[in-house]
Amino acid sequence: MIYQISSSITLVVKIFLPSFWLAFFNAFTLIVLFTDKSSIGVLPTGGLRLGAVLFLASGVFIFYKMIYPLKRIDLDANYIYVSTYLKNVRYAKSDVVKLETNKNILFTFGSVILNGEGSFGKRLNFIASVSKFTRAMNALPDWKEKVQQTQ
Repeated sequence: MIYQISSSITLVVKIFLPSFWLAFFNAFTLIVLFTDKSSIGVLPTGGLRLGAVLFLASGVFIFYKMIYPLKRIDLDANYIYVSTYLKNVRYAKSDVVKLETNKNILFTFGSVILNGEGSFGKRLNFIASVSKFTRAMNALPDWKEKVQQTQ
């Protein structure tokens, strides 16, 4: 049986949040950039345009560095399955060095560390579901030796 250890919120955070944010702020930035000076009102146009472009660029940078690397992770007795929702890869249990979990304020983040470079890199990051992770570890005791939890 295959157990999902990543949170279902990964789909929302990885796909829907960036899509809606980028659609809204791309439209806003285009409107600010291509509106003539008299239509903006009392705000200085140069500062508003620069601010809109910088805000859009900083959001894209944050999504690229923090959200884009998140994966969906599933386990069974012999394999770990990694998905970006577009591409799926299976690794043998022997390829996994350790499973790390780290509890933060909002989420519990996890990482799968591989022996060598895989299709998505050596470190695979995900948002962990504590209940699903615990259920998987109870059902698959062979994986417990690879788990390392930090605060």
